[in-house]
Amino acid sequence: VGRCVREACTRGPALVPTFQIDESCEVTANEETVADAIAEVLNNSFRELREQRVEQPSITTRVWMETGDVHFTIEDNALPVDQQLIRDPFKEDASTYARSGRGSGLGLAIVYETFRAHGGSCDLTGNRDAMGNRLPGVTFKGSLPLPGQLPNEELKDG
Repeated sequence: VGRCVREACTRGPALVPTFQIDESCEVTANEETVADAIAEVLNNSFRELREQRVEQPSITTRVWMETGDVHFTIEDNALPVDQQLIRDPFKEDASTYARSGRGSGLGLAIVYETFRAHGGSCDLTGNRDAMGNRLPGVTFKGSLPLPGQLPNEELKDG
């Protein structure tokens, strides 16, 4: 998972992402499909950073193992504090880009289905500080089962 995150970040704009990656994290999943899903999330962050013209853009990725899963987050500082995250971001055609004709509206829907199909989960939330106050940006949170934890044995060959 960590390698997928690092590789996807090389495709983005000229910014230096921050990584906190446990390199020992491995999952049993179709590597190309999961890498594409992670790249989609990162591409959305890169696009939003450009669209919002963030003066000091940042993306922080974190990957770690916990309770039988590999967890990871991708956090950016793109969405302004005065804007709300769209409702149901993983629903097809939910994005403002899709509604404005600048995207297909399938990206995050495919990401969601990729994680679900591999026995994992994902979520997208607005950033908040310890007191619950809104901060710029959003955080994508995903998890995938560790090897041997996957409920669907057919995916192991993928």
